[in-house]
Amino acid sequence: MTLVRAFCVFKEAKAVFDTARTWFTVLARAGAEYFIVRAVPEAGGKVYSARIPAEKAAGEAYLHFLKRLNRDGHHIYARPEGYRFVLVDDVRNVEDLLQYRPSIIVETSPGNHQAWYVLSETPRHREHARAICRGYAVTLGGDPGSAEPDHLGRVAGFRNVKRRHAPEFPVARIVHADAGAVARMDVPPPGGMWISTPPAGDRIVRAVRDLFRRRGWNAPRQGRSFKEPGVDRSARDFAYAALVIERELERHGMIREQAIGRIRARLYERSSKAVQRGDEYVARTIAAAWRFVAGKRARRI
Repeated sequence: MTLVRAFCVFKEAKAVFDTARTWFTVLARAGAEYFIVRAVPEAGGKVYSARIPAEKAAGEAYLHFLKRLNRDGHHIYARPEGYRFVLVDDVRNVEDLLQYRPSIIVETSPGNHQAWYVLSETPRHREHARAICRGYAVTLGGDPGSAEPDHLGRVAGFRNVKRRHAPEFPVARIVHADAGAVARMDVPPPGGMWISTPPAGDRIVRAVRDLFRRRGWNAPRQGRSFKEPGVDRSARDFAYAALVIERELERHGMIREQAIGRIRARLYERSSKAVQRGDEYVARTIAAAWRFVAGKRARRI
């Protein structure tokens, strides 16, 4: 190996270490004590996975180890341990990401970016964390498939060895870093979407009523009342609302406002109790079902 070639190799290795060390260090300073690290071979085969202390992850020996795996065709992924850290993947516009104070933004391939956000407090449980991840992904136009509280991101400094990038595999690079950034817990999704964790206490009922008013959904004119002998009307209305909300969360990870409208229309059409008591009853039925489904999903995690 010539001196020039040796110098280039040394310079390249130093750049890898500096960038990867910065990636781990920024997130460690933001509060990460451990990292989940995974090396996945592009060609298939055994996956390396480990839980590594933050200090070791940024150390030269461990970075040398990851560099060898990357050189041999492994993707290098990692995430800080804990629900405070939110990954938004596959966003093209960096300016959109910067609006919500990311701790670090990585360009994983030309024009594609990942951002890590450190929340102001830890979500209450996994379902709450998942709802926040979905909120960020929907708001910023990220990949919904990556909007999970345990999803890993690409570590900056290592090559993206996807086949489509061959033979010039791009190196993931840091385009923004701010270890002191603190992100919001309540990123609002675009109009028409609600996150799956309901507001606390009676605020959930007010939220549903406000939706009725905001969308201009006036209560239908009451016609002749009709009897429903032998039916527990409240239980039946609650069960229908819970079924629709459960399906919404399974399919979309969020509750669309049109689903709330569908529940409301169905209750006014089929429930004499809704016709008699109006929107207050409908709102409380939807709120109770929403709270029940969210609680059930949280216990299931």
